[in-house]
Amino acid sequence: MDVARLPENRGKNRYNNILPYDSTRVKLSYLEDDPCSDYVNASYIPGNNYRREYIATQGPLPGTKDDFWRMVWEHGVHNVVMVTQCVEKGRVKCDQYWPADKEPLYYGDLVIQMLSESVLPEWTIREFKIISVQFSNDFLYPRMMRHFHYTVWPDHGVPESTQSLIQFVRTVRDYVDRSPSTGATVVHCSAGVGRTGTFVALDRVLQQLDSKGGIDLYGCVFDLRLHRQHMVQTEQKSCYVFSQSPLLQPFLCLSSPSYCLLFFSLLSSCALSATGRNRWRHLVFFFCFFFGSLSVRSLTFRDELRAKPGIDDYKVKAILCTQVFKHIALLKIHIDLKYKNKNYTAWEDLHYKKKNCHYSK
Repeated sequence: MDVARLPENRGKNRYNNILPYDSTRVKLSYLEDDPCSDYVNASYIPGNNYRREYIATQGPLPGTKDDFWRMVWEHGVHNVVMVTQCVEKGRVKCDQYWPADKEPLYYGDLVIQMLSESVLPEWTIREFKIISVQFSNDFLYPRMMRHFHYTVWPDHGVPESTQSLIQFVRTVRDYVDRSPSTGATVVHCSAGVGRTGTFVALDRVLQQLDSKGGIDLYGCVFDLRLHRQHMVQTEQKSCYVFSQSPLLQPFLCLSSPSYCLLFFSLLSSCALSATGRNRWRHLVFFFCFFFGSLSVRSLTFRDELRAKPGIDDYKVKAILCTQVFKHIALLKIHIDLKYKNKNYTAWEDLHYKKKNCHYSK
């Protein structure tokens, strides 16, 4: 993050604690007499199809709107996803970086003109024409870009239902798959990590469901955070994708072999998002929630355990709880060692947790 912290670039960051890694940051072409003009607070994010399938970025500032459009032009972007309002609760989250009507506006060397705007109850789709005036030949080859604006996602929260968001994600994916090029899809909210990370994660796991019939949520969130810090920022956003029935139903059928994958992936993603003691408490909560609300009869390997003499449903549940609890403890230790670089053993950690946890009967 050395480049983002340069004095010349500090004013280009909306939040001083949300900065792109040097290794994954999006670079712009240099402008004349400006050695720091290649910087924009944006990061390449891998997808299921390409190594640079997404660009996660912050909501443009008044002084970075030209840089935003320059990034769109130079990296061949045909689709931009916006998952924030410009103003939320009286605070500016993102400057409006597009023309309010069909009159063209200049952003640096680029002319942006809105061709159409379709306002729906929960999102708006706009189409823009982009022309570069830097070279005369660029006038002959304007580019088209679609702008998908999801308007019902509160900051530091989640939408009331997953149905509209899933439909929105699938709508965007349909347009992306039909785009004329393989340019990255730009996704941004205000900081470019919380809602942005949730959208990217949801798009990736929905593709995994369609193509493979299973998901790897832990791997997805882990991969996102390797490329941009704080992606899927809060526990609430982490479990949101899987907290509503439309997405859970395919996994909760009686004989679904993906149940355990979903369960462990959910716990893993929550562990990644929570911090300190909250992480442990969050894991225990989901552990109790799932085994309290779902019957052991829905587990696919029930018959294998019950085939043994003297094993009933209660003993099966006890065996499963013990195994899952052990894996949660080991997962918690792994994440602490990975992100906090603590140097202690598993037994010391378990002893500490046992001594400091209080259970009520």
